[in-house]
Amino acid sequence: FGYWVVFTRKTMIKDLFEASKLALGIIGVIMGSLLFMAVVDFNWFWTVFHQVLFKNELWLLNPNTDRLIVMVPLDFFKQLVFAIVSGWIVSLGVWFGALTLLNRRKQT
Repeated sequence: FGYWVVFTRKTMIKDLFEASKLALGIIGVIMGSLLFMAVVDFNWFWTVFHQVLFKNELWLLNPNTDRLIVMVPLDFFKQLVFAIVSGWIVSLGVWFGALTLLNRRKQT
């Protein structure tokens, strides 16, 4: 009985590493797709992003009445989106690499 628990635990850890790498890969593809869409057409990306998150149209700002649109230019939001998504992709790569190294250590 004790051997079965240890064997199952070793298999479970290996399966957990593989599932984690798969999940990180899927999240990486999603984040990479978002970055690609933002690079190709940022205005479309920004509009769809807000339509998904907000049920109303209060996110549509008027430059004549809303100070935010005057104070914060569109380039700020572009850089912000690129920094956030790029940061996610880099951190996913680090986690993927760490999981790969840990998995190799567990196998030896």
